[in-house]
Amino acid sequence: MGFLDAPVSGGPAGARAGTLAVMVGGDEAVFERSRALLCTFGGTVLRVGPVGSGFAVKAVNNVLMGLHLLSVAEGLASLKKQGVDLAPALKVLNAGSGSSFSSQNKVAQQVFTRQFAPMFRLGLLAKDAGIALENIQEVQASAPLIAQAAMLLRAAQATVGSDVDHTEAVKWVEAINGVELS
Repeated sequence: MGFLDAPVSGGPAGARAGTLAVMVGGDEAVFERSRALLCTFGGTVLRVGPVGSGFAVKAVNNVLMGLHLLSVAEGLASLKKQGVDLAPALKVLNAGSGSSFSSQNKVAQQVFTRQFAPMFRLGLLAKDAGIALENIQEVQASAPLIAQAAMLLRAAQATVGSDVDHTEAVKWVEAINGVELS
């Protein structure tokens, strides 16, 4: 018997399509024996190291998603205060080097429309950011942006709630800037 940790990323749509990213931690031989099963729901299935590595990668993945979401919200809030039309500005950003999964798949679809579909709770995102930061501190690595993102996600959670979709963290950015991103 063997053990693998194999968290996923890609949300409900990725699960339905069988295209989840699967971050696997564990022994290489156990991974190879399990690969076919993991590929039934994963489009990208990769072993990232020993047991625990999958969860570590998942935590970093999520804190980066949160950081991207907050940074695009900050950028758009500043642009709105400058009188910029946000919809075409976002299209330009997404065509350029400032693009991210959050800017491409969350802002126009959920933030601009105010349709914050409950898919991944902000409380879980803040928890994962805290785990990523704990892991980083444990190995004495330097990650000031991830540390700041973890704290900002906690602030957003305290302001807008734990049980809301993570995209509602932008409401915290909106509140501190006195604008609505719509």
